[in-house]
Amino acid sequence: MSTSHQDARVMHLVALALGIASVIAAFALPGGLAAYLVSTVVSLIAVAFGHRAVERPGDQRWAAITGMVLSYLMLLLSLGLLIVRLTRIFMGI
Repeated sequence: MSTSHQDARVMHLVALALGIASVIAAFALPGGLAAYLVSTVVSLIAVAFGHRAVERPGDQRWAAITGMVLSYLMLLLSLGLLIVRLTRIFMGI
């Protein structure tokens, strides 16, 4: 096994770990503006890293794809909650 395949496998598994971290950040943090912002940032980082990992060939590409899908779902969730919270703050509700 060459070093590039080893590096790709590590990137794929890190992308999966970041996807799982974005799920944990979305559901474990208490509700609030700061928590939604942190969850959004974690998901953005996971999506960016997932895109880089999916571009590399390897046996563990499924892990990178799974992590990227999880990250995108959590990004949509956290952005939606952040927009709702900001709307409620600016509307005075």
